Amino acid sequence: MIRVRDNCRVLRGRADWVFMDRTEMRPKRLVPEFEDGFQPANAPLEDLEIRIPAAVSYPAHQFISERRAQSYEIDQLGHVNNANYLRWVEQASVDALASVGWDSARLQAENFYVFALGHELEYFHEAKEDDPIKIVSWVAEKSRVRGAWIHEMYQRDTGELLARDYAAGVFLRRDGANYRPTSMPDPLTHGLMTGERT
Repeated sequence: MIRVRDNCRVLRGRADWVFMDRTEMRPKRLVPEFEDGFQPANAPLEDLEIRIPAAVSYPAHQFISERRAQSYEIDQLGHVNNANYLRWVEQASVDALASVGWDSARLQAENFYVFALGHELEYFHEAKEDDPIKIVSWVAEKSRVRGAWIHEMYQRDTGELLARDYAAGVFLRRDGANYRPTSMPDPLTHGLMTGERT
């Protein structure tokens, strides 16, 4: 997506998906007209560049959050719409931060913000309405001004892995009307690594 006033790219994304036969609920070959209209250029896909260069991996605490798949999250195919998994992992991050004493009020008081850089979300199995969902989240990588969570979403009762997300963000502090890169406060780093309130 390009912002019109200055021609600056503000959003980009890529999705892989499956064309489904609604009557049989099985993957179906695309019709040639569709394929022709959406044929990719004969070039490799552009790297979305959300991975953190020179990041350090940590043996971090795993945070658990649970929820149920809600009726409003279900699409016309009868399973949780893919967009809802992003909502789930965003809430899981907020819940994990709050559990170690860093809710939104504390983050603001400490002048510390995390802005999303991107997500790499892989889907493995579908979730249906009212399925119990367990989300396991941990800080997987951290550099001076960036960090990344891994979130794994499971069907709680069967243990089946539904989806995995790599979520990268940049650490910022507010400086007047602008935001500037900053490092994560040491107490927050300690809390995320240990699960202790700080």
